Amino acid sequence: MPMKLPSIRTWIFPALLLVGAAVGILVLWPRDVKPPKIDESELRPPPPVPAIPLSGADRLEVRNRHGEFAFEKRADGWTMTRPFTAHANGKLIEGLMERLGKLDFGIVVSRDPKSHELEKVAGKLAVEVRLGKGSEPVWHLFLGKSAEFTLLRVADSAEIWQVRGAVRQQFVRDAVGWMEPELLAEPVDRVRAVRYLRPDGSLFAEFLQEKPGELKAADVGLKFHAGRVTRSLARLSQVRLHLIESDPAKMKELLKTSAGGVELGYASGRAQRFRFSAGEGADTAVMIEERSPGAERFQEASHVAIVHSHMLREALLVRPLDLEDPLLYVVKEEAVTDLRGQCEQFTYELVRDERRNFTRKASSQEFALARSSVEGFFRFLSGGLLTAVAVLDPSEVPAGFAPGPSSDFVELDTVVDGKRETVRVTWGAMTPIDFAGTRYHYVTSSTRPGLVFKVMEKKIMPICRTKLTWQLKAEDAEYLPSRERLVR
Repeated sequence: MPMKLPSIRTWIFPALLLVGAAVGILVLWPRDVKPPKIDESELRPPPPVPAIPLSGADRLEVRNRHGEFAFEKRADGWTMTRPFTAHANGKLIEGLMERLGKLDFGIVVSRDPKSHELEKVAGKLAVEVRLGKGSEPVWHLFLGKSAEFTLLRVADSAEIWQVRGAVRQQFVRDAVGWMEPELLAEPVDRVRAVRYLRPDGSLFAEFLQEKPGELKAADVGLKFHAGRVTRSLARLSQVRLHLIESDPAKMKELLKTSAGGVELGYASGRAQRFRFSAGEGADTAVMIEERSPGAERFQEASHVAIVHSHMLREALLVRPLDLEDPLLYVVKEEAVTDLRGQCEQFTYELVRDERRNFTRKASSQEFALARSSVEGFFRFLSGGLLTAVAVLDPSEVPAGFAPGPSSDFVELDTVVDGKRETVRVTWGAMTPIDFAGTRYHYVTSSTRPGLVFKVMEKKIMPICRTKLTWQLKAEDAEYLPSRERLVR
C-alpha cells in the first residue's frame, strides 16, 4: 500500500516556530558581550613590591646552601658582617639590588602552602633574602626553583610567583663570592707610602710617593731601581682573592712561616699591611691588617686570604737584590756591528754587508737569513723586553742550572758613542715546570757582572735562534741572497 505523504499543514507550523525563534535570538542577543574566559585577577593579582625603593636599602641578609651572610652599607662601602667581617663586593651587591628592583613578574603558579617546600620557596632548600634600611625591614622574600624563570614567594604570603630569569643563582655564593676580590682597599694610584718588611717583621725599605710614579726612598742613601717598586705595586693591585680560611687553628698553621710583608699608606690616611706565608706551593696565605685614618694600631682581619702564588711574583721586596734593575740588556740594531750565538747546538755568526744589512758570514753554518727574523730579534732587544722575575746571587742558583762555558749564548759587538764593546748574554739549562706552568733559565750578562737573572722561558726564546728561526720561511717574500754576496 503506497505511503501517504504528510500534508503541508503538518510541517508548516513547526517551520514557522523555528524561524521566529531565530529572529528573536538575532534581535534580542546583546551585541557587546565577549566570549567567557578565565578571571585574570585570580591568575595575576598585583605583583608584590618592596616597602621602599631598593636603592635606599643599607642592609642585606642572604641564606643559601653555603650558610648565612649579612652585609651593611657603611661610609666606605659595603661590609660583610657575618660569618665574619670583611670588605664586601659593593658592585655585586648594588647590581643584585638593582635586579631585584626590576623583576619581571609573570603569573601566580600556586597558592597552596603544601607546595612551598616542593618548589623550594620555603625550608632549607630555599634561598632567603632580607633587605632593610636601618632597623626597618624593606623586603623579605624566598627564591625557589630557577632556570629560564625563577619561582619567588614573599614572606607571609602563600602566592608563588613566576619571575623572568635565573635570579636564584645570583644569590647562591660562598663567602669568597660575596667578598671584594681585590686585596688593596683603594686604587694603587692613591698609595703614598710603601714599606717592605722582612720575614721577621723588621723594616727593609720605605718609599714615599707624592704622585704616582714619583718615588723616593725614605733613606736617601738607599740604592734602588724605581721600576722594581712600581712593578711591585702593580702586581699587588692585580692580586685577586682565591680562597679564605677563617678557622683560627688553620689560620695559625698557614702563617707559621713568613716570607715578608708590605705596608701601604693611602692618601686618605688609611693603611694596610699584608703578611705573606713562605713556601713554593701553588697558593700563598695572606694576613691582611688595616688601620683606619687617625687610628694608631692595625686591626687584623678575622680570616686569612689565600691567593695564587704566581700573582705575587715580583711583588715582595725584602733584600737589596730585589731592588736591582730586572732589565738584563737593551740595544738598538744600528749599534750592533757583529752578532754571534749558539742555541741548541746550532752556532751562527752575522756580519754587516756593504749596504749595512746583516748577512750570514761565509764561515758560519749555511742558512738563508731572513730579514724579518733579524728585525724580530732586535725588536725584542731594543724594546727592553729581556727582563727577569728575580735577581740572584750566583750561590742561589740551583745545581745544574747555572750558565757555564758550554751554555747557549748570544754575543754582540757594538759601537755606542764611538765606544766599542762586546756584550755576552749566557743562559743555562731550562728548569722543570713550576706550579704555575712556567719554565725558567738562569742568565748572566757581561754588562751586569756578579749577578744571575731568573728569566722566563718565553723571554729567552726570541734570542735563542736556530737555523729554523733565523732562515727564510715559505711565507717570507724576501729576496734570497746569492752566494756571491756572502762575506768571506
